[in-house]
Amino acid sequence: MNNYRHVLVAVDFSKLGRTAALRARLEARLHGARLSFVHVIEHFPVVVPEHWVAPEDMDPERYYRGQAARELARLCEKLGCADAAQEVVVTAASAGRAVIECAARQKADLVVAGTHGAWAIGMRGSTAVAIVRRAPCDVLIVR
Repeated sequence: MNNYRHVLVAVDFSKLGRTAALRARLEARLHGARLSFVHVIEHFPVVVPEHWVAPEDMDPERYYRGQAARELARLCEKLGCADAAQEVVVTAASAGRAVIECAARQKADLVVAGTHGAWAIGMRGSTAVAIVRRAPCDVLIVR
């Protein structure tokens, strides 16, 4: 069994994303590993919750990034992981590619993600498959 040093969890703020975050927290604690969270916004998301619609006078990317950062901080606080690293990535590429790049950049040795989500990171089949096939480390996909 691997002794993980850095667990990266990709979250999309769905119920399944929260389940993946809980599992990542457990894995990090079991291995005494550092825990990091990443939320990916595919530039520009077509489907967002109504409260995420940017005001007309504000740059949408900046607005989405701010909303995601606040939501990520709330999630980490609820999970008792407020001290965990948190990153919001806005990308023109796919969410899967962004998670893989983040894992490589942060030298994560375990990526945890859900199989699908409601919006934004959209951990639908193709994203989860992309992470499994191309991640530079172990991957745990949570159902």
